[in-house]
Amino acid sequence: MKKSSPQLAVDVYDYIKVTFLDKELMRFLIVGGIVFVSNEMFLFFFHGLLKIPLLASQIISSELATIISFALHHHWTYKRYNPRPLYIRFLHFNLTALGGIIIANVVALACDHWLGINYLIGFSIGALVAIFWNYFANKHFIWAQNVDD
Repeated sequence: MKKSSPQLAVDVYDYIKVTFLDKELMRFLIVGGIVFVSNEMFLFFFHGLLKIPLLASQIISSELATIISFALHHHWTYKRYNPRPLYIRFLHFNLTALGGIIIANVVALACDHWLGINYLIGFSIGALVAIFWNYFANKHFIWAQNVDD
């Protein structure tokens, strides 16, 4: 029986570290969780309590959540990336976030209107779908890593 080499253990560890323990990805997911909960709370507040129409509530809550998301990503997830001025980065972030917002809200509206699923559950489903776009857009467009890093 052949002994496993120490290099194999190192390779497996490196694969797991890169795949599952990537700090940037973990921070992205933590921020995403915080922003998701914030968005749900805003959506419930505006639509569930104040009875503002669902689409208007989604627009308001999505923009508030986008501001929170940008601030957390700017100061924590991607704090060492992208030297562009803050207002330019925020403008680009807001425009890119629009893709995820559209995905999440279209799914939420479809769940609510056509499937009879509660709007908060529909938004949760939409947010899960949008996370792929959001990660790709953030990593490659908004906070592209500097060449010097």
